[in-house]
Amino acid sequence: MLLQESLRKKLAAAAALCLTVCSVIGCGAGGNRNPENPEGDFAEGGQPAGLAGDMEQGSYITFGSYQGEPILWRVIGSNAFGDPLLYSEYIIDYMAFDNAFWMANTDKNYGNNYWAASDLRTWLNSQTEYVKYDKDGGPTSGTVKDGWNSYDREPGFLYGFTEEERAAIFSSRNRQLMDEVNQTGDAVENPEAPLHGYEGDIEGCLTNYDEAKYLYSTEKVFLLDIYEFYQLVYKGGFPIEKQPSPYAERTAEHERDQGFESYWLRSPRVSSGSPEDDPKYNGASAKPDGASVRMVYSPELVLAADAYDGTVGVVPALYLKHSTRLTSGQGTAQEPYVTDGSQYGIELFTHEKALTEGESWKTQVKGLNLGNKVRWEVTEGAANVSVGEDGTIQAKAPGTAVVSAFSLQDGEAKDSVRVTVYEALPEHELPVVEPAAGELDAAGGNTVSQVFTVQAGENERITDVTLAAAGTVFALTDLQIAEDGRSATFTLTLLEGKSLQDKEPYAPAVTVVQEGRFAGGKPGKELKDPADTVSFGMSVVHLGE
Repeated sequence: MLLQESLRKKLAAAAALCLTVCSVIGCGAGGNRNPENPEGDFAEGGQPAGLAGDMEQGSYITFGSYQGEPILWRVIGSNAFGDPLLYSEYIIDYMAFDNAFWMANTDKNYGNNYWAASDLRTWLNSQTEYVKYDKDGGPTSGTVKDGWNSYDREPGFLYGFTEEERAAIFSSRNRQLMDEVNQTGDAVENPEAPLHGYEGDIEGCLTNYDEAKYLYSTEKVFLLDIYEFYQLVYKGGFPIEKQPSPYAERTAEHERDQGFESYWLRSPRVSSGSPEDDPKYNGASAKPDGASVRMVYSPELVLAADAYDGTVGVVPALYLKHSTRLTSGQGTAQEPYVTDGSQYGIELFTHEKALTEGESWKTQVKGLNLGNKVRWEVTEGAANVSVGEDGTIQAKAPGTAVVSAFSLQDGEAKDSVRVTVYEALPEHELPVVEPAAGELDAAGGNTVSQVFTVQAGENERITDVTLAAAGTVFALTDLQIAEDGRSATFTLTLLEGKSLQDKEPYAPAVTVVQEGRFAGGKPGKELKDPADTVSFGMSVVHLGE
C-alpha cells in the first residue's frame, strides 16, 4: 500500500535501509558489542526503532509467538541481502528431529537425520493448526524415544505468527551436509566429494566442512548447521548455553537434571559404518544407519543423538526481511525491538533465481509504495549476468551474481536477487533398448535367456541398469557396461518358479542411470543426472511340447 510522505521521511530519517551486502558471517554492524560480554554497551543504550536491516549484531527483538508466548530472538548475522539472521534466545520446546518409522536397515529404527525430509523441518515451517507430515505420519508417543514429548497433534510453529509476520520471513536457501544413507540424492551439489568427518570437540567440529558432500534446502525457519553454529555463535561470542522458555519448562515430559540443556543442529552425524570405529550398536551391523543428528551437548562438545529422541531442545532461526518496520523498542534484552511484520521500501518478488546461460528473465518490484521507479545494477558477478534498464537479466556465463534494484525516490532503499547461471547443456535424450521387442523361445522347457543392449543418449554415459518393472517374471543378470559408458548389455532370465504363457505379451522395464548433469525438467534449473525408465515389449513363441 502507499506510504504517506511524512511517514516515509520519518522512517528514512530514523533509520535507512542497510546498503552494505553482508555475508552470512560478516555482518559488521555490531561494532560496540564485546564478544566477551555479548550484551555489552549496546544493551545499556541501544538505538531507536527503524528498519530490521538497521539492527546491529547482538540486538534483541520479539517476533511472532509460540503457544501464546512472544518469542525473543537475537541478531547473530545477516545474509547477502542485508536480512538479519534471528536466533531464538531460548529453547522453545523439546522435540524429536524425526519419528522412528524411517529405517535404513531392518535392525535399526531410530529416525532419519536428513534435515530436508525431517518431521522437525516440516513442523517448523507449517502455519496450519493440523500439520501435514509425510506418509509415516508425525512424531507420536509411540514413535519417539520413550514416548517423551510427542508433537504430532501440535499446531505448526508458524501457526502463532500473523499473516504479516509470516510474510516478513525471508525464504532462505540453506546448505545441508549429507550422511552415508542419504548421499545418493540427485540434488547433491558435489557428488564426488567426501562425507563430513565427525569430531565431537567444538574446536575441531568443522573438520572438512568446506569440501564435504552437501545439497541445498529452502525454508523459512531452520536450525543452525554445524558451520553456522561454530562461526556465528561460538566464534561470534554469543552464549552457547540455552535455557528453556517458560512454556518448554512447564510442559517438558522427560526428567531434566538441571544441567546443560542440549539442543539440535540440522547437520547429520556422519558415522563410519564400521562396528570397530562406531560401537554405538555393539557391532550389530556395520551398515550406516542415517539416524544420528548433531546436537550441542555442552560448552565444549557438539555430539549427536538419535533422531527420534524427544528430549533434545529446539532453537529455531530465521531471516527477517531487511525492509521490515520496527514499531518500538531499543534492541536491548530489557527493551527489545518489536515489529508487526509490515514492510517499507523496495521488495523484489524473487530473491533467488536460476537461469541457463543465454536465457533471460525480467525481475519485478513488489508493491507500489515507491512507484516501481528503480535503477538496476549488477553488484556482484558482472561476468555472469547483465541487466537492462527494465530489470531484464541476461545470463552470460555459469556462476553466481547479485542484481540490485535501487529506488530513484529514496536513495536509501534497495533490494537484491541472487542469480545462479548454469551451463547450457544439450537436451537430454532417452536411452534406447535393443531389441525394442523380442521373441522368447521357451521350447527348451520353459527356460529363457534373452540378451539386450541399452544405448546412452548423446553426451551421456551409463552408470547402472536395474530392473524396474513391478511384478515381473524376469531377473536382470550379466550386466556389462562399456568402458566409455556409451552402451551396456544385460540378460533377462526367467525367475525360479515362474512360467511363461503361450503367445502372452510381456512388457518389462529397466531403469538406466546416466551421468550427464542435465538441467532439463528440474525446477530451479539445478543440474542432475537423469535416471530413465525404459519399457520394451516381449512375446512368447514355441512355449514347448
